[in-house]
Amino acid sequence: MNKLHLCAVITFYLLVAGCATAPQVAEKILPETDLKLTETPELPATPFAIDTLYDLLVGDVALTRSQFDIALPKYLQQARHTRDAGIVEMASRVANHRRDQEASLEMALLWVEIDPQNPQSQSAALQAYAVEGDAINALTYASWLYKNYDDLDAFLAVTSIYEGVGYKEISHEEKSALISALIAAYQQLQLPPEKQATVLLARAILHRDNAQLAESERLAKEFLVATPDDQRGLLLLVQVLHQSNRIDEAVLLIEDSLRRKPDDRKLRLQYARFLTITDRNLAISQFEILRSQDPKDQEVNFLLALLHLNQGTGRAGH
Repeated sequence: MNKLHLCAVITFYLLVAGCATAPQVAEKILPETDLKLTETPELPATPFAIDTLYDLLVGDVALTRSQFDIALPKYLQQARHTRDAGIVEMASRVANHRRDQEASLEMALLWVEIDPQNPQSQSAALQAYAVEGDAINALTYASWLYKNYDDLDAFLAVTSIYEGVGYKEISHEEKSALISALIAAYQQLQLPPEKQATVLLARAILHRDNAQLAESERLAKEFLVATPDDQRGLLLLVQVLHQSNRIDEAVLLIEDSLRRKPDDRKLRLQYARFLTITDRNLAISQFEILRSQDPKDQEVNFLLALLHLNQGTGRAGH
């Protein structure tokens, strides 16, 4: 590869890195797939009928042998029959491990019905609906977790469920309709006054995903007025400005925030990424700061090496 070709490749990669969106405002919800036998719930010493005890014994033995196709029907049958929370939880976890969506949803809803104040049952229902791609129903349980346990990640993660409806591709029109319905669902939520502002952030995320950048910007700014310097809101606003081709405004916004919060690594990383577009010498200095804070950060080291190569400093191996 000649020098000119290498320079072009490096420049392209840095532009991609610089244009990368800020760290995700909302993490996606993923179903549990690992069933750790050492962490399975202890079944209560309930005086079950002999048939129930037999099925549970068969299920337990099958589970220790990883014979999930034998264990799951036994747990499901007895969960429906006994409506015992411990058995329902076990059935839910095994069904989830087996990726049996129908059984997972059935057991999660039964678990919520039996033990509605248990955050694990609420989380199970949220996960089950997330796998189904049913954001509207998932929001019911996410909002409960937010109201009762301050689980903001779950509350905002619902904004990304439409992306994988049943793990199937959806058209642009279908996606837009789903997002619009979800925005309306968020607007209708009844939350305590101190939590209501977060609905603005969720709606801003969804409007951004629906390419309604002006409305997303308006809501993000309104959210930041209510919760100044909130990192999620700030990063979202930066994303929207970038998508609106207002990179200089995005850079100034991060600079201003960094002056108040100089130790915020996520902000500095996004600042450095944007600077690869506008000022690579300054980008290098910012990546050097990040590297000094965490010398083992592979992303930072790699991007810093690319910048040095591109600048021709000969410090790629530094």
